This record gives sequence, structure tokens and C-alpha cells, in this order.
Amino acid sequence: MDYVLALPEDLEMEYEREMQEFEKGQKVTFLSRFERKGLAQGREEGLAQGREQGLEQGLEQGQITATQAAVAKALETRFGKVPKRMSKRLKEIADLDILTALLGKAIVAPTLKDFDREMGP
Repeated sequence: MDYVLALPEDLEMEYEREMQEFEKGQKVTFLSRFERKGLAQGREEGLAQGREQGLEQGLEQGQITATQAAVAKALETRFGKVPKRMSKRLKEIADLDILTALLGKAIVAPTLKDFDREMGP
């Protein structure tokens, strides 16, 4: 309404009050065309941002899971069966840099015990 007709301040306040009463009675909120357009645009931007963040998180989690598996496979290939305790600790590591370093250590560690020491507590 305000883009069609500019009301004096006292009438503007009365209009707002009556619109609020009307909205209460109708259980619906009146939105101007511009407000609806703004809400729709905000919703779309929010969805796009959410999709992008979800994709990034999914890719990162995929890299973490793949590196965890690579470390486990390197240990299994070099030393045979890997103790469950060590496998469990390995799956709890979610830092890609640490996992990448552990992959290198799994490849060169002389023994499984040495690798276990490199993993830390």
C-alpha cells in the first residue's frame, strides 16, 4: 500500500493497527508483493547456500573416510590383521591432515607397534 499512497503519520499508525487486527482475525499475515519477492529470494539464496555447504561437508567427509580406509589397508597389507582397538582409534580421527600423515607413517613404519606409538594415545 505504501508504494501507491503515502499516508500521514497518524493515518499510517491507524492503518498498521487495523492491519494487525485484520491479520489476527484472518490468521494470515499480509505481505506486499515486494515482501513476498524478498522472502522468496532469501529462501532461494538460503537453499543454495545450504546445498553448497552440504556438498562441501559431504566431500570432506568422503575424503576423511577414504583416507581412513587407505591407512587401514596399508597397515593390513604390511602387517596382516590390524587390532580392533587400533582400527577403532583410526576411525575416530576426523582430521584429514593427521590421517594423511598417518598414511605416510603406515607405509614406512617398521612394525605395527611403531605405528601405534606414532598414532599417539
